[in-house]
Amino acid sequence: MARVIPCVCTLLFCGILRAAKAGVRPGWRILRIRGTEVAGAIETISGVYRDSTLRDMMLSRAMTSRLNADFGGGVQVQFLDGSDKKVDLEIAEGSPRGARSKFGLLPPQYVWVESRKLEGNVGYVAFNMFLDPARLMPAFEEAIQSFRANCRHSDIGSK
Repeated sequence: MARVIPCVCTLLFCGILRAAKAGVRPGWRILRIRGTEVAGAIETISGVYRDSTLRDMMLSRAMTSRLNADFGGGVQVQFLDGSDKKVDLEIAEGSPRGARSKFGLLPPQYVWVESRKLEGNVGYVAFNMFLDPARLMPAFEEAIQSFRANCRHSDIGSK
C-alpha cells in the first residue's frame, strides 16, 4: 500500500473545491490515477529523496503531473477512504495555477508568484519555483516596492 503523503488528497488537485465536489474527503489515499497504481512511483521517489528536503515537493509534483495530464475533461481516480473501502471518482480537471513555462529539456511547469501584506505590516512573497525568472523577478520587485511604499506611510516606516 502507498505511504500517506501529507495533503495529497486535497492540495494535489490544485483545487480543493473540485475534489470536495466530487466527494473526496480529508485523509483519503490515492491508489490509482487513470487506472495506474501510484504506489510504485511513491516508493521510488520516497527512496531517491529519502533524506532530502525536496522529498515532499517531488512527491507532490509527481502526483500533480499524473492528475493534470489532459486539461479540460475529467480524471479517473481511485481512493481508499477512511473505512478502507475503494472509491472510484471522476475529478473535474481545471486550469492549473500560474503561467505555463518551459525551460530546457524539463517538462512544462506552471509557475506562480503571489504577494500580500500580512498583519503587523509584514510583507509576504511566495512562489512555487524559480523556473521562469522573466516573470518571477518583476513580480517580486513589484511586491518589494509596494511593501516599501506601505512602510513609508506607516508608523513602522517612520521609526
